[in-house]
Amino acid sequence: DALTLCQEHDIADASAYLLERMGNVSSALQLILQTLEGRMMGLKRTIRGMGVDVFRHQHHRSGNPTRKNESSEMISKQEREVDGVNRILVVALDLCERN
Repeated sequence: DALTLCQEHDIADASAYLLERMGNVSSALQLILQTLEGRMMGLKRTIRGMGVDVFRHQHHRSGNPTRKNESSEMISKQEREVDGVNRILVVALDLCERN
């Protein structure tokens, strides 16, 4: 069963789509909203983990290459988190528009 496979592998958007196609729109929306909440919490943790230090180094361009790499990695992680939030938000909006 495709839905079971999607759920086992935590593929929320595909699971929600299949739930919707089966007529269970409320469960699909609930799954998407739970996923959105989880991704927003991940983004919040990433931003908090960055701290003020990362932004200081971004603006002052420290000569320490290790610090630059750490800052770049944290910013890249934040961008991935934002992308994940945006993608699941689009899925939620699409679901609402279709129903």
